[in-house]
Amino acid sequence: KETDRSHRNALYLKGLTARCIGNLDDAEAIFSKLHQANLDDIAVADQLALVLVDQPDEGKRARAAQIAESNLRRAPNVEFVIATAAWIQFQLGSTDTADKIFTELTSKTAVSPQTGYYIATLFKARNRNKEADQILESIRNSKELIIEKKVR
Repeated sequence: KETDRSHRNALYLKGLTARCIGNLDDAEAIFSKLHQANLDDIAVADQLALVLVDQPDEGKRARAAQIAESNLRRAPNVEFVIATAAWIQFQLGSTDTADKIFTELTSKTAVSPQTGYYIATLFKARNRNKEADQILESIRNSKELIIEKKVR
């Protein structure tokens, strides 16, 4: 079993690397393979949804929303799952829905730098620049990798 977990982790990191450098085809292939091997792995499903929503194919973008919604049903209190669901809604043009989800999330807990980046991006799109800049300043020195920041 340990080798299976190690193999999963190695592939997961390879998928993250592909996503980080913008190689969405490879990232999609890796996360799809991992997702098929274990449909209950919410971290893999989360990454697959994030890869799919960044592509122009509307079918893939719709699938991203389905995966995020499924993850949210299975893990409704996990911050990164909630943040991904909101981010995907934002990416699909449902800005009000994304704003509502992020507002609920931030009222319950402190958020990760990744989530903060998502919220700041949403705020920028809504011309809430001062609030966005405050969030970006608060996460500026974070050691956490924010992939969207690298891709965009």
